[in-house]
Amino acid sequence: MGFSSGFTNVTPGSGGTATGTGDVVGPSSSTASALATFSNTTGKLLSGTQITVGINGDITLPTSATIDGRDPSADGEKLDGLPTSAYATVGVNGVSQSQAGRINFSLGTGVSISGSYNAGTNSTDLVISASVQGSPGAVQFNSSGTLAGLSPTFPGDVLVIDTTGSVSFGSKYSRNVYEIFEEWIFDSTSPARGAHNWQQANTGTGATSALIATVTDANHVGVMSYQAGTTTTGRAALTTSATSMIFGTGSNDAYYDTLIQIVDLSTLAERYTIHFGFGDNAAGSGYPTDGAIFEYSDNLSSGNWRAITEAAGVATTTDTTIAAVEDIWTRLTILVHNSSVLFYINNVLVATHSTNVPTGATQQFGVMAGKVEKSTGTTNRTIAQDYVHFRKRLSR
Repeated sequence: MGFSSGFTNVTPGSGGTATGTGDVVGPSSSTASALATFSNTTGKLLSGTQITVGINGDITLPTSATIDGRDPSADGEKLDGLPTSAYATVGVNGVSQSQAGRINFSLGTGVSISGSYNAGTNSTDLVISASVQGSPGAVQFNSSGTLAGLSPTFPGDVLVIDTTGSVSFGSKYSRNVYEIFEEWIFDSTSPARGAHNWQQANTGTGATSALIATVTDANHVGVMSYQAGTTTTGRAALTTSATSMIFGTGSNDAYYDTLIQIVDLSTLAERYTIHFGFGDNAAGSGYPTDGAIFEYSDNLSSGNWRAITEAAGVATTTDTTIAAVEDIWTRLTILVHNSSVLFYINNVLVATHSTNVPTGATQQFGVMAGKVEKSTGTTNRTIAQDYVHFRKRLSR
């Protein structure tokens, strides 16, 4: 073969002893598309290889070939078995996130797995981490598959993960967490209601809070019915003591969660307001002096749900832009964390408040399971509630 355009001609000869008019010589024959390599250090003697390059760029190696000591055929089969959505990231020289040999896998929003070799303990550690509604948690396993440095004290102990990611074993019942889950199955004697003896605060003709006698939906076990009655200013509510707790500061987290259904929307002729969350005035009209609530009425924020925090009678209010709808179950969640209040509707964060959060020692309130209060009209209005879930972190 010959090269021109400024290059010295190359003439193939016989093996490495071929002669020609050029400076570089090669074997007398070659494999099509095979790569050529230098046979010595002179830069003038070429030899053939068994590595071929196709016209589309595919590289083919002989069966016995290895790359840096590894069998590419076997490794390729392992890679072919991975889903197309899987990926791993490793830093330069196997260093990622300041840990040697660490590989991070993405499993979806807020969830990750990472593994690393610990030279100090000559072990391989696996870390699984997740973040849910602003409260991150992490679990670490050692190379034997057990929790690193942790063991249960008593049979039946469960994993406890705090908001800093620390993991420990403990009872599912804790003196440091107070919790209520009211499913509205048990109906106590008036004036108390439910398994946890919620206090009723009803006023007006026909105003009541009572269990629906017959539940026809298999997905909702026990339903509470708040009925405002037929008095223009009728009111129905269920609450704990109005001065039973404070938020406090720091990591004394609080959580309120409920599932409600509006039977008929508020209107100009039949107007009412509903509140769900924390407050100190379930037994009275209007707004709490201290609390954190969801609010709805047709004449407030164009009928959208509103998120409100109030401290010493001064409020911060957010229009969530989420319209209230009737005959649809709606989940309302309030999370108090590090002196901020996060509001969720159907698991979507709709507001975050860091002002007018009642954290003072004299800003007491209770858990308002629910409250409906009329302001115009004489037609009874009903709000259904599937459950109430309340948690409060304590330090004691």
